[in-house]
Amino acid sequence: MDIAVNKRESNYLKQYLSERKWALGFAIFIMVVTTVPYFWGYCAENREIQNSWRFTGFIFGVEDGNSYIAKALTGMAGAWLFRTPYTAIQQKGVIAFLPYLLFGKLAAPPGTHEQLVALFQLFRFFAGVLMVLATYDFIKYFVNDERMSRYGTVIAIIGGGIGWLLLLFGKSTILDSLPLEFYSPEAFGFLSLYGIPHLAMARALLLWGLLCHFKLSSSINIARYLEPVFIGLIWLLVALLQPLTAMVMGMVLAIYPVIVIIQNTKTIKPLQILNKNKIRNQLKIFLLELLPPLPFFIYYFISATTDEFLKAWSAQNIISSPHPLHYLLAYFLLLPFSFVGIYISLKNKQTQYYVLFCWLILSFVLAYSPFTIQRRLIDGIWVVLVIFMLEGYRWVRNVHPKQIFGYYLPIISMLVTPSALILLVGGVITAAHPAEPVFLPAAEIGAFEFINSYAQSGDIVIAAYDTGNALPAWAPVRVLLGHGPESADFDYFKQLIDRFYNRNWNDSDRLEIIDKFRIRFVFWGPKEQRLGDWNPAEAAWLTKVFDYDGYTVYEVLYP
Repeated sequence: MDIAVNKRESNYLKQYLSERKWALGFAIFIMVVTTVPYFWGYCAENREIQNSWRFTGFIFGVEDGNSYIAKALTGMAGAWLFRTPYTAIQQKGVIAFLPYLLFGKLAAPPGTHEQLVALFQLFRFFAGVLMVLATYDFIKYFVNDERMSRYGTVIAIIGGGIGWLLLLFGKSTILDSLPLEFYSPEAFGFLSLYGIPHLAMARALLLWGLLCHFKLSSSINIARYLEPVFIGLIWLLVALLQPLTAMVMGMVLAIYPVIVIIQNTKTIKPLQILNKNKIRNQLKIFLLELLPPLPFFIYYFISATTDEFLKAWSAQNIISSPHPLHYLLAYFLLLPFSFVGIYISLKNKQTQYYVLFCWLILSFVLAYSPFTIQRRLIDGIWVVLVIFMLEGYRWVRNVHPKQIFGYYLPIISMLVTPSALILLVGGVITAAHPAEPVFLPAAEIGAFEFINSYAQSGDIVIAAYDTGNALPAWAPVRVLLGHGPESADFDYFKQLIDRFYNRNWNDSDRLEIIDKFRIRFVFWGPKEQRLGDWNPAEAAWLTKVFDYDGYTVYEVLYP
């Protein structure tokens, strides 16, 4: 029986991939292209005659990249719950960042950092392929046209706004912010598959989960139990990857029965409901979908409201939306046909299109709601805008078949891709010219590797912010400061570290801090020397354990 099941699953996978040869080929091509800058970074490291630079493994978002490897390193050290190494504050641990904790368990010394970066890249490649396939499936379901679905997938995956035009005029910012396509993975999608794999995987599961829901809800026989529970399991996986994307998925799933109720309400006074069985089935589907992720949501809510560290983390995790003009610039090229598509789609009174429209509107409302994570809540709306654009384009082509609108999709595809090309070319250029933070001095990495071999897991090191961000990616130690959101009481520790390395501070004050946070090592390199002129070599309570090429590590002598 197991052999028969495995064979059936294998045949289904072969059939699925055979029907999506173009999407799979496009996905592999994109992921290979986005790997080039990373490959070039390691080539540049090897080309260094004096081997004076080491590649961190990341082309952009290096601080976050280091934090992902640091999480994997804690997983390799045995952790199953997430406890950030970027604070000395005690933590209970929480279920989060599971992919990084899990692939950390696949690595082992020596060459730990290189192994973890390689596993990260494999995860990125796999997640990116899934994101492309899910995007194609989602668009194809609504558009039901192969040629247009392909164009839509290209636009949804590598498309961006017109922020690249700013570069032609010598500007990189407008209204005190970069264009969205250069820093917001939620606003589009390319950045996710370029370097943030858990977001790419969450987007893929979001689209597949919603697609399964739309198919189930629109079918005749919708009173079954297995399918909604399966969608709920997808929802749970999204929550484990990115809780904020799970919020978006929950919002869209909840919208569906609300739309069905509104469609089947004849009058409010007196209340007259049509097709009560359909409404009952839709509510049943949603409640069954909610069952798998509900325990996790309850657990996460309790943890976020009772854990002091998580409350501090949430308060510092500010991901605010830019000026509304940025969204207009981001989506400007699609908006004319998207408005037409919205009008035509809503005119047909199909539930799925009502849901997409409500998703679009609510996302922009949430983007300026009083939450610290505003910008994360627009995840997926770029794909929705592409669908409405394609619907509008199809209607215009049918009404005006001989007009120039036939060139619209190729032209739009060319106009929305320069931002991705800029990011790729910029990545190659960055990788070809070693400099911080993408590269780090080899002597500094040598100090990190010494700490990795000498320290015990969880030992606390005091260092400058930049040093503190990179160090936990090479050694399973903790630092006082090193990552914006994850370093609790950021301002307090920033001032504390600045004073610690200043000669004007008394040793008694330093020893008080050493004892309070049980600090075992003091890092002393160029970044620390820029903070102040204190010389740790003069401290009798420190002993030098590493010294090479301007980087020194001191161990605290406890009684």
